[in-house]
Amino acid sequence: MINKLNSFIVFTIISVTIISAQNKDFRKLENNAFKVGEKLVFDVKYGFVTAGVAVMEIPKIKNIAKRETYHITFNVNSVESFDPFFKVRDRYETYLDVEGLFPWRFEQHIREGSYSRDFSAFF
Repeated sequence: MINKLNSFIVFTIISVTIISAQNKDFRKLENNAFKVGEKLVFDVKYGFVTAGVAVMEIPKIKNIAKRETYHITFNVNSVESFDPFFKVRDRYETYLDVEGLFPWRFEQHIREGSYSRDFSAFF
């Protein structure tokens, strides 16, 4: 009897998990914070010297996993006059769901001096 009860409980848990995983409804949030075409530009300072420029922008909407996503980019570059001291060419990209404001994908491409790193995450 106990084995049948345990089997039933395990079967129920697995069934509920499978049914829940098949639910394709995503959250929906109203976005009043940003829109396509926005761009932020920052000076990167090293003391009183401008060592670089960072630009964050939302250039377009792109489809990921059959969903519309904001393609958000963030680029950090040292200025030419600072390159001989420490050259930076970093790029970050995020794909954020338009309706639910959750991430689908993230990319990181770091180029700082002799150090480099590439990383991607899919959610």
